[in-house]
Amino acid sequence: MPLPVWMRLINIVADKSTRPKMKTYLDCIPCFMRQALDAARNYTTDEAFHAQVMSEVTGLINSIDLNKFYDSPVLTGSKIHKCVKELAGNNDPYSDIKKQQNDSAISVSEHVRRVISESSNRISTAIRFAIAGNHIDLGAFSKVSENEILDEILKAEKVEISGELLKTADEISKASDVLYLLDNAGEIVFDRLLIEAIGPEKVTAVVRGGPIINDATMKDAQYCGLTDICSVIENGSEAPGTVLDMCSPHFRDLFEKSTYIIAKGQGNFESLNDEHFNGVFLFKVKCDIAAQISGLKKGQYAVLPQRKETDS
Repeated sequence: MPLPVWMRLINIVADKSTRPKMKTYLDCIPCFMRQALDAARNYTTDEAFHAQVMSEVTGLINSIDLNKFYDSPVLTGSKIHKCVKELAGNNDPYSDIKKQQNDSAISVSEHVRRVISESSNRISTAIRFAIAGNHIDLGAFSKVSENEILDEILKAEKVEISGELLKTADEISKASDVLYLLDNAGEIVFDRLLIEAIGPEKVTAVVRGGPIINDATMKDAQYCGLTDICSVIENGSEAPGTVLDMCSPHFRDLFEKSTYIIAKGQGNFESLNDEHFNGVFLFKVKCDIAAQISGLKKGQYAVLPQRKETDS
């Protein structure tokens, strides 16, 4: 009898010394189960298949040692979605939804571009809209409607920002090169507007190495025209964040050498908050665990600087 899918996925990252320090908390488990069921329902209406997925994912979750710190939410999430994709025989169950999200964002992008162009500080204003786009997250939410996207964009200029927005905008403007780690489809449209404000010629944008939830891939970057204005590369990993040990040598080299890094989205915060680099995390706080780790309120727009360690 072949091993269950979840047992074949346990050792995606076997060396504990290379795993992220961020822990999968008990609070994460209901979210993982909901994500798995959402993905299964995106693939088919067959309830027998939904039950099979939930059985396999339950086995996978039962394998997690919650007393250890080497299974991060991003790493655990990548295993769960890989399990669902293997069972479904479908590498991208969210493909149609991502196109809808891209189209919804594109429909309001000209209005946002005009607001940014008329702003006294184009980068800081563009940051607000880029973070607003981070609401388009099917890891955090089962659905994000077109009306929700519009509402988030309309309130972006007035939302409370944590951190020093103007200082961050100034640092970005002065950086000689910027590595921009993208997050979700739809959201990528507003990231493009921030990249336009920064100066596309000095930006390298980074998408996931393959489909995972509604995270942005090269296909989304091409659809939204991002590849027309700046360099776009894949990070070599299908994790819903940036787990450096799972990424390609080329990406890791760029990560190490970049002058300034914009790590966009909650998944990138969860996977990189223990890393040291010169840059900033930009995301909307969407769950209690992210709020706890960041020290911010749920729903708040986060502008959190990150710095390299310096020799004493």
